[in-house]
Order: sequence, then structure tokens, then C-alpha cells
Amino acid sequence: MNHLVIASAPLILLSLFSAGGKTVMITQAQNQSKVRVKKDASFQLLLNANPTTGFDWRIVSYDSAIIQIKQKSFIQSETHRMGAPGKQVFKFKAIAAGATDLRLIYARPWERATAEADSFRVHIIVPK
Repeated sequence: MNHLVIASAPLILLSLFSAGGKTVMITQAQNQSKVRVKKDASFQLLLNANPTTGFDWRIVSYDSAIIQIKQKSFIQSETHRMGAPGKQVFKFKAIAAGATDLRLIYARPWERATAEADSFRVHIIVPK
């Protein structure tokens, strides 16, 4: 059974990257950058995460009139070891022309008084 899960992990990642050729991938390397996404196209944000530490990527702000969140999920590392990091995935769709900053923080939700461990911002541009 474990072999099936490990063997299917690359297929899951491949499906993220090949959704009909219309999906734009945004990674942590694109922090503080600008990304163009066509109207009605999907895009995905992949961020390093380790929920076993209690930290979680949370969306802080974006313009919901321009982009719409469709799904949030987590992909385990291929090792499947307890406590191993993976990727947190956010799936969006560009629904209208315009521009918006998509901002996220990596923090423990119950620790309101402490600063976040990390942050991410990308400027999404949806041309007319």
C-alpha cells in the first residue's frame, strides 16, 4: 500500500503542472514579483510548508473581484516520513481584468502576538 502512495506522488505533482496547458505555476522563487495571468485562466501557488510544526500559509489579502480561490491543499514530500515538509497548494482562477496583490503569511494561527515566520506577496495582473 505504501508503495502505491509513493509511486503516485509524482503523478499528483505532474497533474498540478499540466492542467490543459492553461495553468500558471507560481512558486516561492517568485516572491515579490509580478505575474500575468489571462482572464479565465487558472493559476496555482506552491509554497514550502510543514503543518506538523503548527505553521500554515494563510491568505491575508487579495481582490476577490479579480481572482477567485478554488482550492487549498497539501502535498506530502515523497519520503512520507512523519514531520517531513511538503508543499501547500492554492488554486485560483482569474475572473476579471485588473491587478491585485496576493499576500500570504506563514504563521501559527493561535499565536496572535508573535510575528509570522515568513511572508509571500505576488502582484497578479489580469490584462483586458
